[in-house]
Amino acid sequence: WYQRRVREAVVSTQSTGGLLRPYLPIAIYTTSLTCLLGFTCFLSYLLSFSIIFLLHLRCFYAYACNLYRAQLRALVTLGRLFAGIKYNPLRDRVDSVKTQGDQLILGTILFSTLLFLFPTTLLYYCVFTLANG
Repeated sequence: WYQRRVREAVVSTQSTGGLLRPYLPIAIYTTSLTCLLGFTCFLSYLLSFSIIFLLHLRCFYAYACNLYRAQLRALVTLGRLFAGIKYNPLRDRVDSVKTQGDQLILGTILFSTLLFLFPTTLLYYCVFTLANG
């Protein structure tokens, strides 16, 4: 029973827009009303409508941007770990530091993981930046 109900819901939303069907007359009425109020009112209505329907892309863009920034910052920090230097925020400069073997091993594992995931993150960032406009 449950599988049949889910299948009917998926088919109705894919082929005929079943989720939007109750709101379609309202959308057509408000669109025609804004056309009567002038072209600029109609354009502002379309802009507001598109912002609402594209909100999920803006959320994905924010997520991809934060992920890209954090991953880039982590790669720079781990690169400094291998060079034996670290950033000192109190003096706003880069100081030298001695690292132990286990820190280098953990840094190597994290660096290689982030480095191999970086092209995927970069692609997501580029796609959602272009989609966000």
